[in-house]
Amino acid sequence: MSETFRSTVTNHDEREATEWERSVIDTVVSLLGGDLHDALLDPNMPHLVIDPARIDEVTEALREVGFSFLLDVTAVDYSEHTDEHPERFAVVWHFLDRPHGRRVRVKGYVADGDSVPSIASIHPAANWAEREVWDMMGIPFSGHPSLTRILMPLDYEGHPQRKDFPIEGPERAKQVRGELQGNKHLTSWKELHDL
Repeated sequence: MSETFRSTVTNHDEREATEWERSVIDTVVSLLGGDLHDALLDPNMPHLVIDPARIDEVTEALREVGFSFLLDVTAVDYSEHTDEHPERFAVVWHFLDRPHGRRVRVKGYVADGDSVPSIASIHPAANWAEREVWDMMGIPFSGHPSLTRILMPLDYEGHPQRKDFPIEGPERAKQVRGELQGNKHLTSWKELHDL
C-alpha cells in the first residue's frame, strides 16, 4: 500500500494517514493481504473496501486495535449506473473506538442475490441493523439468528429502498392505505398490523 491515500470526498487531495489510521490499515492489510480492495481516507476516518465474505475476520481485527463498538450496518443500491464495480449493492459497516472517538468505515460490494456473513454473534447490535438491511434492500445475512422483517409487515412483498421498487408500492400497500382511509378508529399498532 502507498503512504498516501485517495479521499472519498470529491475535490479533496490525497493525504498521508495519521498514526492511528495507519495502524488500522496495516492491521487489515496484514489480515487480508491482496484481498483488501482499497483503502481511502475520508477527511476524518479510514474507509476500507473489502470482500464482504470476510467481514467477520475484519471485525475481529478491528476489535484488536480498539474498534470494538459497532455503530451501524447499512447498504447502498447502486443499481446499474456505475462502472467502478459490477455488483449492485454495497454493505457498509461503521465502527467506533469509544475512548478516542475515532471511526472506521468498512464497505463490501455485493451482487443481487448474494448473502453476507452476519456479525450478530460478534456484535449483538448488528442483529436489528442486519434485519433492517434485509427488510429494506433484500440483502440476506447468512448465519443471522432470526432474519425476519423488522420495519415492514411480515407479509410485505419486495424491498422498498431498492431503486427499482415502484414508488406507489406493491398491491398490499395500496390495499392497506385504502383500509386505513376507510377506518378512522384504529388506535393501536396491532390493529394496523392485522389489516
